[in-house]
Amino acid sequence: MALTTRHAGLALGAKRLTPMTSLCTTTSIGWKPTLPTLTLDTILTQPRFHSDKAKIQVFSAKEGQQLLADRRLHRPVSPNLGIYKWNMGSIMSSMMRITGVVYSSSFYLFGLAYLVSPYLAWDLSSANIAAAFASLPEAAKSIIKFAVAWPVILHSFNGMRHLTWDRAKGFNNNFIRRRDGQQSVRPP
Repeated sequence: MALTTRHAGLALGAKRLTPMTSLCTTTSIGWKPTLPTLTLDTILTQPRFHSDKAKIQVFSAKEGQQLLADRRLHRPVSPNLGIYKWNMGSIMSSMMRITGVVYSSSFYLFGLAYLVSPYLAWDLSSANIAAAFASLPEAAKSIIKFAVAWPVILHSFNGMRHLTWDRAKGFNNNFIRRRDGQQSVRPP
């Protein structure tokens, strides 16, 4: 291959090439950075430019689909939840979203049931609901009361936390850890 004048100039510059491993030299004052001079020869002799041709394998459509299915079985599941560190803030954020979805869904489902109750011969009057709740055993009443009250309180306190954050208060780590600990029940 014939070298053009530009390539010839780059080839002559190969004599001035500083090794990549010694980018700094010492002087009487201290460290002085020296930059390497790149030439066409050094660029073309790097291992990344010496690749063999790819070996082509021919598969039938069925074999190709099977190979693809086998490779997909070994991929990580996304999102890979094992890489996350669960702290109190992320748990409280998840609980805030879950309780919000549960309460809004319950509100709409009860509203829909109340609207269609005359057509389905359901009696969803307040007196009937109170009588049905009174007929339950005490353990069931306690479980239902807790199942309704705990998410309401949790959602309320988390809502106050977000209102505090809207005022740009309480963004240091110690305050967040202390506040999150007060919103949840920790074992002794």
